[in-house]
Amino acid sequence: MTLAAPVSGGQMWRERRRTALLTLGGMLVALYVLYLTIKTYGLLDNLGALIITYLTFTLPFTIWLLKSYFESIPRELEEAALVDGCTWGWMVLKVLLPVAAPGLAAAAMFAFMTAWNDYLFAVILTSSINSKTLPVVVAGFATDVTTERTLMAASGVLAVLPPLLLAFLFQKLIVQGLTSGAVKG
Repeated sequence: MTLAAPVSGGQMWRERRRTALLTLGGMLVALYVLYLTIKTYGLLDNLGALIITYLTFTLPFTIWLLKSYFESIPRELEEAALVDGCTWGWMVLKVLLPVAAPGLAAAAMFAFMTAWNDYLFAVILTSSINSKTLPVVVAGFATDVTTERTLMAASGVLAVLPPLLLAFLFQKLIVQGLTSGAVKG
């Protein structure tokens, strides 16, 4: 039985740097492939490209979040509704969706905030003022020559209003959805 030689500090630093560079390189390659695909289909400078991109990145996590939430709903609720004569569709509509409302609200807020706050994809995939998102427009007020502080401040307030209003409207459901899986039992 032989033991591996201890790793020196310099060697560990080089390994971490190499891992970071490989990760960043992989992300850049994926971003480049996404850009080429959107360009090939003629979706550059189009809100459709942003919608497809946001769906691609938020849908897997949202589905995973909702899957675990729906699994936490007692199976007995479904069985009781079916025994009472509900069809599968009515059971989903009248029993599962109301019980799952907190999880749906939390997942919807996650997806909305991810798309609303995105800057990277919006700046890469859009160029005209008609297709730019609010974060890109707000960032455009700061240039090398001048910074339009009043426009930046006003647009910053406007950018915060929709998420803030949604959070206030669905506050109770969001808190229930985020804390529902915290304690088992």
